[in-house]
Amino acid sequence: MEEGFQEFAQSKVSESFTALSADLVELDVENSSDATLGDETIAIVIGMVNSDESLRGRITLTCDSAVVQAVTHRMLGDEPADTMETYFTIAEFVNMFCGGALTEINNRYKGTGLRLTPPAIFAGKGMEITAPSVASQCSGFRSSEGSLTLDVGFEG
Repeated sequence: MEEGFQEFAQSKVSESFTALSADLVELDVENSSDATLGDETIAIVIGMVNSDESLRGRITLTCDSAVVQAVTHRMLGDEPADTMETYFTIAEFVNMFCGGALTEINNRYKGTGLRLTPPAIFAGKGMEITAPSVASQCSGFRSSEGSLTLDVGFEG
C-alpha cells in the first residue's frame, strides 16, 4: 500500500459520507472526537477488494438507531414498511457514499481497482465489532438525531 493511501481513503469516505448525508437526506453531521453511540446501534459493514484480492479492506458505519430511522424515512419519503426495508434502505445509503469514495480513490491511485462487496447489517444492544487484522482509522460524527462512527481500514 502506498504511503498516504489509508489517510486519503479515510478522507474520501468521510467527505462522500458528509456530502451525501447533507444532499440526499438533509442530515447535518459534524465531526466529533467525543461522539458516543447509545445502546441501540446498527452497523453496516461493506468490504473493499481489488480483482486479485491483494488489497482488501472494509468500511463500517455504526449509527444510533434513531439516525438510521431518520435516514430511512428521508430516503423513502415515508416510514419503512418493516425492519427489512429499513436495512435495505440504509445499506443502499452506504453503497452510495462508498461507491462515490471508491471512484475517487481509484482515480487517484490508478490500477487499484477497488470494488465493493455486498453490505452486511448488524443490529443490537452494546455491539462491538472488531477486525484485529485490519489497520483502520475511525471518525466520529454527531447529528441532531444521534451519533455515528465511520471506520475505514485495510489489511496489512
